[in-house]
Amino acid sequence: MTRLYIAFIGGFIALLIYASTTGNFGIIPRLSFDLPFVGEAAPPSQTLLAPMLLPDQSGPIGVTAGQFYQHMERNGAKVSWERGATQGTWVLRYSMRNELTNADFSGAGRLVVLSDATSAGVHGTATVFDSWAEDGQDFTLAETYSTVLSIATAIRQGRH
Repeated sequence: MTRLYIAFIGGFIALLIYASTTGNFGIIPRLSFDLPFVGEAAPPSQTLLAPMLLPDQSGPIGVTAGQFYQHMERNGAKVSWERGATQGTWVLRYSMRNELTNADFSGAGRLVVLSDATSAGVHGTATVFDSWAEDGQDFTLAETYSTVLSIATAIRQGRH
């Protein structure tokens, strides 16, 4: 009986270690609190510093994903990153309050990391938000384009 008890405790500890190192808590029921040993997933710094392309990958927009992220935080958004479903993708999730209507809204954009963006005029790595959704509605390419460009314009003009 003692061996069974020790094996059960050892297995549970192994699951916790696995979950904390990979960030995969799907094996454990959703916890209502944050565990102190779990770090938030975030793209590597070279990804955040890479130039960002237009959603159709036709050219750079003049900002980086890191600037994009910082701009959203400065404007009161609660922003988090998580790994995308495929290799080389990240999901930027945010929630914030509309200052005109005082209503809360949330959204997400999928950031794709391109290891070779020479076709868009960028030598080396670049990133692109290829899709966007807000309040459960998927944006069209034109809406994604407009959203990304309006935020990039605000960043370049130094507005919050």
